[in-house]
Formats: sequence, structure tokens, C-alpha cells
Amino acid sequence: MRLKKDERGNFLSMKNHPMTVMIAVNHPKIVQKLSEELKEKTEIVLQEGSLDEPQLLKQIYQKSPDLVILGLGMEKLDSIEVLRQLAQNPPRKNPTVVLLTKEDQRIEASEAFRLGVRYCIIEPVSCRELGQKIQELQEEMYEQSRRHYEKWIFLIQTTVSRLGVPIYKVGYHYFIDALYLRIGHSSTVYSAMEMYEEIAVKYNTTWSCVESNLRNIIKQIPTDTEEYQEIFFPRPGIKEEKMSNYKMISKLAEYIRMKGKEIID
Repeated sequence: MRLKKDERGNFLSMKNHPMTVMIAVNHPKIVQKLSEELKEKTEIVLQEGSLDEPQLLKQIYQKSPDLVILGLGMEKLDSIEVLRQLAQNPPRKNPTVVLLTKEDQRIEASEAFRLGVRYCIIEPVSCRELGQKIQELQEEMYEQSRRHYEKWIFLIQTTVSRLGVPIYKVGYHYFIDALYLRIGHSSTVYSAMEMYEEIAVKYNTTWSCVESNLRNIIKQIPTDTEEYQEIFFPRPGIKEEKMSNYKMISKLAEYIRMKGKEIID
């Protein structure tokens, strides 16, 4: 997965992949019609959701859509129960949910809001109106992601500064990006080579150049400071071990990730 950049060259998590939209409403060919409406928006991917309750839940948990559009009053799909299940057992990535409802379904709509629905759209609604709402939500989610990204970068830079890494050193930005990438891949298999290549794409260089500069930055980190001991050897009596550059980055990233969970997530 290649990370996209904004105009300043920053990684942006909402730009890592197209926004996926799962649609589970009782309208014939709605996904096909919306695809036509959004054909110019290649960064939006539409998925047809099942109209069977257990199957739809399975799809949401497995495919992790960014946005789910649900209808009300379908024969095999109790949308309120779907929302209840998502609230009780949140998926790895909780989607934004939009509910299509009718004027006489206000009680159900109120319960849906209580269970976490973001928007209700009163039917009848045209594919054009629905397509516009999807694009509005995409921009909103992108902006939230940008702010989230900036908070993480500030925390990473602050921690790196505490370790004594000066901003003017060659490879400093590689080091910041390496930590950001490793935090983002904390729960997945992610090799050192994948990380080097991601950064190389951003700076239009080679993976070997990235690896070399990261090595030089890590060599210059003082190891006799309280900050270093707190991060890498937090428990007294732990014997110091020689860490590979990748292991050191991973350990520092995990430390920052835990700190971030307290103040960002």
C-alpha cells in the first residue's frame, strides 16, 4: 500500500486508500447507479452490502468499510439490530453510518442516533443527492484524518527531541516517517524493507539511501540519558541488548503509540 501525500509532502492516512462505502438498502441497482454518479471520483469505492443481517455484519467486520449506508424496514435486515451489534462489539475500524429513513420512522431514527448513526437522510432521495452526501463525508473524514496525523507527528517529534536527535541531521525526516509508519502498522506484519520502500517513494530516493540515513541517525542517539533508559529499558534489572535499527524503531514506535493512546485516541 503506497502512502499518498498532501501538498506539503506529508503522509495522510485517509489518503492511503480509497474511501470504501458499503451500501445496504432495498433499492434495485443502487450501487450501479451511484457508481455512474461518482464515476469521476476514483478515490471512492462502492461495495454492495448484504440485505441479510448476519451476512451484513460479517461483511462489515471483514471488509472494514469507512462508511455504511443503511436502509430501514427491510424484510431480512433489522438495521437497528445491526447498529446495536456494532455498538456492543465494535469492529477494528468503526465505520461512519448513514441511515436512509422515511418521515413516519422517527422513533426508529431516534434509536439509531442513540446507537451512533451520524446522519439520517429522509427518503425519497436521488442518487445525485446521495452521491453529494458521500463526497461531503469523504471531505469531512479526510479533514479529521489530517488533524489526527498532525497530532501524531507532533508527539513523535517531541519524543525524538527528548532523545537528543537534532532536527538538522540528515535523515531526521526519514526517522520521523519511519516511526509514523511503524505506529500505523503496529498490529500487522510489516517488514523493514517495506518501511524503507514506503519512505523512499515519498522522497523519490532509494531504499538503501533511506536505510543508510536511518542507521546514521540511530547511531547518534545518546544511550546514557534518562530518556533513553525510560523508553528502551523501563524496568530495573533489564539487561541491555544490542538492537537492530528496525527493532529500535519498532520499540520506540510502540512507546509513542502507548503515549498517543492516552492523549490522541
